[in-house]
Amino acid sequence: MKIKKLFKPSVIVTFTVLIAVLVLALVCSASRVDKKLLASSDYMSSDNLALGAKATDNDGSSIKSVTDGKSSTVRIADRRDGYFLTVDMGKEVSFNSVIIKEEGLNVKSFALYASSDGENFSKIFASDKIEYHRFCSVDPTTARYLKLEILQSDEIPSIKEIEVYNEPSRDSPDFRVAGYVANNWLAEAEDATKTPEERKAAVLENMSEYKLSMLTHIFFYCGINFDAQGNVFLGDGTLNEEALKAKEDALALVMECMREVCSPDVKISMVFGTNTGAPRNNPAMDDNRETFITNLINYANKFGFDGIDIDYEFPVSDYDYQVFDAFLIRLKERMLNEMNVKENALLSCAFGTRDINYSKEAKDSLDFVNVMTYDIADQDGYHSSFWGCGPQASVYYESIGISRDKINLGIPFYGTQIHALMEQYGYSGFAEYDYYQNIYYCDGYNYGIPTPVYFNSPAMVRDKTAYALLSGMGGIMVWHTTADVKFESEFSLWRAVETALNIYGGNAQ
Repeated sequence: MKIKKLFKPSVIVTFTVLIAVLVLALVCSASRVDKKLLASSDYMSSDNLALGAKATDNDGSSIKSVTDGKSSTVRIADRRDGYFLTVDMGKEVSFNSVIIKEEGLNVKSFALYASSDGENFSKIFASDKIEYHRFCSVDPTTARYLKLEILQSDEIPSIKEIEVYNEPSRDSPDFRVAGYVANNWLAEAEDATKTPEERKAAVLENMSEYKLSMLTHIFFYCGINFDAQGNVFLGDGTLNEEALKAKEDALALVMECMREVCSPDVKISMVFGTNTGAPRNNPAMDDNRETFITNLINYANKFGFDGIDIDYEFPVSDYDYQVFDAFLIRLKERMLNEMNVKENALLSCAFGTRDINYSKEAKDSLDFVNVMTYDIADQDGYHSSFWGCGPQASVYYESIGISRDKINLGIPFYGTQIHALMEQYGYSGFAEYDYYQNIYYCDGYNYGIPTPVYFNSPAMVRDKTAYALLSGMGGIMVWHTTADVKFESEFSLWRAVETALNIYGGNAQ
């Protein structure tokens, strides 16, 4: 079926992704040195209810290694597919979280089942991978037995640990729930065939499909652009006065509508983007820095933004980093003095998970970092699986001096073709959904042949949100907000975020 296509592939973007794949492979290899750290469950505050519990496998053999609390002991399965382990916790217990640790990267599909009598089991979770550390958020469950079934595996799987927790809700009022909005409502706000009242009604109706009131931060990709001289404008810089005014009026209307439907405390940042090698980058940020900053702040004040977010993909040379470093430091300094919101002005950046070489001063100038933990293909070509785009990413960011409380973990509301082909598809539009399913088939861009595309299911979105909160990250970030289905659907990704926050704490409203 035809699904909304978000971006068309390009040589530059595809090359970037291929480099990311190579770098991810290197990081995976290097991470083996820190495997104990990367597989840690120290972020859980409750007791492991499966610690020391009796465990058996397919043939009833007793197993101690998966519940002994030791990462050094492993249970090697006797088959690739259809292998299962059952943990008997001795009595009925209530739990909402399961952590599984695998030795290696072999499991490709698994499920969890719960039972009170050891005979009748109900499925409570499913996903495609375990890898070194897999956090699973489950609906609050009361059971004595937990069964892990390996449905599919590349090779004979080896399981290190199965941990069960009833994690209490945490007091996390500052946890950020952030989403990018990518021009979605500007066309409706600029529709010249409608009256101003009709335009506003259309924008508000569209916004009502998503529970924007749960967002604490919005990053608005609203068409802000700049040139080498540091001029800032909407569009491509060629609009006549009348066309420019129409765009600015549309932007003002969308801002007005967001302020109406969002929480009164929401922070909205304007976003401008640029890419590697753009000839305007260094002249605007270096020779014309003060002019550029003045114009950015004037635009932010004119439309009532709370902050500025920069999507620079990516500085490459030492000179690029030096220029951007100095620009960030000076921009934040002036924002605090010159923006209408003064000391509450927010500066943030979208960063990747590789080759980050910013100075301490530049990193300190940022209030938070939107980590683009997507478009990063793992060994199977899945672009945003749990391990590489959760635990591994957070460890990498800490290793380069960015504290967890500054990290907004990126979650995609779109899918990318398996095998690192940069064709991206919005999550909305399928005839049928499954809560645990990450792979759907979509018609290719130019060839119309159904092709496998990796998404983040509601279950995956819920797991990542919960992991970010429980492990001490500052929040989550979504690209992008309106690629979701309507919030009223049980398969809504924003609803999955809300479910995680309701169970574990945070800012759900």
